[in-house]
Amino acid sequence: MKLTPHISSTLQCGLIKLGIVGCGRITKRFIEEAKFVSGVIIESVYSQSNESASVFAKEADIPKVCHDFDQLLETPHCIYIASPHNPHASYAKKAVASGKHVLSPNRRQRSYSILASQKGVDFLEAIKRAYMPGFQRMIVVAQNGTIGSRSVTAICTMIRPLTRRECDISQDGGCITEHASYPLLVIAEIFGVNEVECITSKSIRHDTSDVDIFSRIDIHLKNPLATCAVGIGVKAEGDLVIAGTKGYIYVPAPWWLTTSFKGRFEDPVEQQKFSIPMKGDGLRYEITEFIRLINEDSR
Repeated sequence: MKLTPHISSTLQCGLIKLGIVGCGRITKRFIEEAKFVSGVIIESVYSQSNESASVFAKEADIPKVCHDFDQLLETPHCIYIASPHNPHASYAKKAVASGKHVLSPNRRQRSYSILASQKGVDFLEAIKRAYMPGFQRMIVVAQNGTIGSRSVTAICTMIRPLTRRECDISQDGGCITEHASYPLLVIAEIFGVNEVECITSKSIRHDTSDVDIFSRIDIHLKNPLATCAVGIGVKAEGDLVIAGTKGYIYVPAPWWLTTSFKGRFEDPVEQQKFSIPMKGDGLRYEITEFIRLINEDSR
């Protein structure tokens, strides 16, 4: 059952109006998932290709096509950035500076969060795994002392035809850029980021473009250790193990869509099983959190 956005008292003036940058794979899924979130309406879209934006808007029933980014910033309360990697930073900075709430996968989250705070708006990193109920439950179990967490081993690989951008180093192509945020999120949530002592990586390169298609990343913290492998041209079992002094957590593939996991111990009697259903592809949880923050700060 889809929720109607008209039941929310958002911003004391009806709906939160959202503008979108980009019209690729993720944007299509975002629009479908947004239909299940109360209080938000997608009113406009912008792409560097006007033709693509027009076709996309018609297919997705978005009322307004913007021909430049400044036009997109005119009326929405918030902006979702789903463009190719390179322009993310400039779009995010300009949107925040214009007083817009921003949802964006951006590696400079801290700097933009500070700017957003100064402008009185929200900047949320668009990494849907962080807001999915199964993932959140798994992190709680890893942190509560049940297994005595000491190490993380995570693998995230996908094989599909590579886009031109993914094969282009100048456009931040490669598997580390595409997928490393998934396992790094687990490591940061469990151990934090303030005790990192050393990070090393090894990569297998694409035969012609030289982007990394499979990479292993080793992270040494003051006490814990973490290893992750990511790939866009090499396939491996995409599971996750959080090892500890008392036992370990095992999340089966694909762990980044966490719907079940196990706590395993030396004594079989102590084994634990967790099952947490996920609705849709998980994006609705990210969108819901974004809208919640905007509503909360508008009171």
